[in-house]
Amino acid sequence: MTLLRRADEPGARWVAATCAALAAWCVGNAVQINSTSQDVKRLTVVLAFACSSGAVYTLWRGVIQRTHWPRPVPDGLARLAVLPAVLTCILVATTDAPGPFFQTLNIPQDQGPVTGTPAGMHAVHGVWATVLMVWSLAGIAYLVWRVPRQRTTVVALSVLAFAVPHLANVIWIASDLRLLDGNDPTPIATLPGAVALVMALRRNSKLTLDVGLLPIAQDAVVESMSDGVLVVDDRGRIVDVNPAAIDMLGVTASTTVGRPVQDVLPGWDDGATTGAWEFSIAAVSPPRTVAAHTGMLRRGAAGRVVLLRDVSEQHAARAALELSLARQEHAALHDTLTGLPNRGALFLALRAAFARGEPLTLLILDLDGFKALNDAFGHRAGDRVLCELATRLQRAAHYEATVARLGGDEFAILLPGADAAAAARAAQTALETVDAPFVLEDVEVSVGASVGVAVGPAHGHDADAVVHAADVAMYHAKGAVERWSLYEPSLDRRGRERLLLRQELRRAIAGSELEVHYQPQATPRGEVVAVEALVRWRHPERGLLAPGAFLPVCEDSELACRLTDTVFDLALGDLPRLRTASRTLSVSINLGSFDIRDTTLTARLEAAIARHGADPDRITVEITENALVEAGDGLEALNAIRDLGVRVSLDDFGTGSGPLATLRELPVDELKIDRSFVAGIGRHRETTLATGLVRLAHDLELTVVAEGVESEDQAEALRAMGCDLLQGYHIGRPELLERATESPELAMPTRRFVRTTEQQTRHQDRDLNPLAGVPVVPQDAG
Repeated sequence: MTLLRRADEPGARWVAATCAALAAWCVGNAVQINSTSQDVKRLTVVLAFACSSGAVYTLWRGVIQRTHWPRPVPDGLARLAVLPAVLTCILVATTDAPGPFFQTLNIPQDQGPVTGTPAGMHAVHGVWATVLMVWSLAGIAYLVWRVPRQRTTVVALSVLAFAVPHLANVIWIASDLRLLDGNDPTPIATLPGAVALVMALRRNSKLTLDVGLLPIAQDAVVESMSDGVLVVDDRGRIVDVNPAAIDMLGVTASTTVGRPVQDVLPGWDDGATTGAWEFSIAAVSPPRTVAAHTGMLRRGAAGRVVLLRDVSEQHAARAALELSLARQEHAALHDTLTGLPNRGALFLALRAAFARGEPLTLLILDLDGFKALNDAFGHRAGDRVLCELATRLQRAAHYEATVARLGGDEFAILLPGADAAAAARAAQTALETVDAPFVLEDVEVSVGASVGVAVGPAHGHDADAVVHAADVAMYHAKGAVERWSLYEPSLDRRGRERLLLRQELRRAIAGSELEVHYQPQATPRGEVVAVEALVRWRHPERGLLAPGAFLPVCEDSELACRLTDTVFDLALGDLPRLRTASRTLSVSINLGSFDIRDTTLTARLEAAIARHGADPDRITVEITENALVEAGDGLEALNAIRDLGVRVSLDDFGTGSGPLATLRELPVDELKIDRSFVAGIGRHRETTLATGLVRLAHDLELTVVAEGVESEDQAEALRAMGCDLLQGYHIGRPELLERATESPELAMPTRRFVRTTEQQTRHQDRDLNPLAGVPVVPQDAG
């Protein structure tokens, strides 16, 4: 029954036929001994010869097929080997003794076995049977040579199954012994051999003789592996599987062994001897992804081994990483409030269109009256209006258009094509979209807009130029009745000069024509503790240019970031030399609104700090109120800068358009009073206002710096107010590094300023130096 259940294994059917022939042989001998009919006894003699010949032949066929000899026996030769057995059966059935097989044949008339004396043909038959039996034993020996030593019990049983009946047959033929009353003892001896064979197969039901190896997956090392292992024979059937593979595939050994491998492993290729692929298993919980690799079992073997590895976690990690990167990329190119593409994404789209040589139309839309709406209803209401407007613009725009938020209350619409009529329709549609009222707190409110239109390449051959042209047109539209304007060169009388200057500035940045001058900042006692880095352009033809001569041409383009990076490198490179014989100085660097809007600002600053090995505590970045308003959502950028250990200063305080209430929300360390307040000191109202600003900043625990100090009277008044640092021509003019650090009285405290309760109550004491220990940070020259 074991053999029948494994009929699909190599050679199993032949071995089953052998067992059947041996069983028939035993039954025939029993009938022969107990029968009294001579015809029946003669028939059993024929049956014995047929069964013995068949058993020898089928045993030989099963062994050579299961052992898979290095040189397989051709089917023609195997069929030819059956011929002697056929002739034996024919001769025994058709001849009487004396004949070619028996010299004498005694058939008793009562119970008892048939006896006889073998003749010449009987010897020939014995030679044929012996040759095949020896060949079978050689096959068994070949198997034993290839079987691992730990399977010796199985091997011993297999050898016993074939050796015992063979020896019994040889002894019976070659000797005069008459065992069992002259009957052939071979079938009786075969019975324990058959039992041994079945026991061997039961002991190792997965024995695969066609590959010449016991199951690889039952090796102790393979059993403990976390990777799955399957052994596949040359017919593509699974002959063994280790526990890891069973668990990985969600199957059982009983339902897997013997099945075609393609039923178990999706993606299996019968034609490939080696290969690697992946497949998913949905039937297990949780579903998993498996990586499979197949190769030859070993050189010369017919089977293959498949290694399986669960890569679900790697796939999940890769998917999470891709999702995170996608989110980061989306965040870098999209506005966090409205979800629209941001300025960076717009510039990418513009550059791509110019690279493809496609004409385009750009609309820049700026809201009118949005500040009043914010003041009346609050910033949250203003944010809701911006979000709703973003949705409206997307719905109204052409399906191929790109709607972006540039920052604050400024939007842009990029349209394919440069048709003037289409541009006019698009501008009118945008205005109508904005004019529709918004509902805030059950009240309908309206805002207006101004739209500037530029087309490329007519109004510019790159992204910066066409954005500049649309901006010029938008500012002109604010005074136009139609509230929209198409760019014309006459609207920007200095347009050509600006473009040329911008190109020269690019060359200046690349050619190291920029330099940094440092203006000192001193305590009320006159100790210089910090400097502000101010960029200058040493133009080869026009001489030394102040920032006002060239900053406007780049303040709304990526060139502003390149300029800031240049100042970063110059100032941080000078930072180790900003010192006197006994003290070191901090440096302030100015940032513009374009820098704040740039999502890579923090990374750029961190990279500059790392390049120069600078101490973040000695660096301050300055940003104006107006730049923060233009940048829109700048709090996140300022918080990220402070996380680096860099201080943040609010420049030109008092002149910007930001509400005073937002000061408490800004992540700043320092407040710089604008020079317009300092200039009026001496007059009652201006002095009172400046004093109030100093007290306000101190109440918020901010360091106060007064700009534009031009006289000793102003310095004295600021000392009386408790101002922490003074800056202006009275303190010192901007100078190159060598001259800025040549004064021996320069000093730099070494610890950060912390205001105590006593200091807060005595901040007007002119002898008090509240900035003792404050590291002042460099600021970008914007």
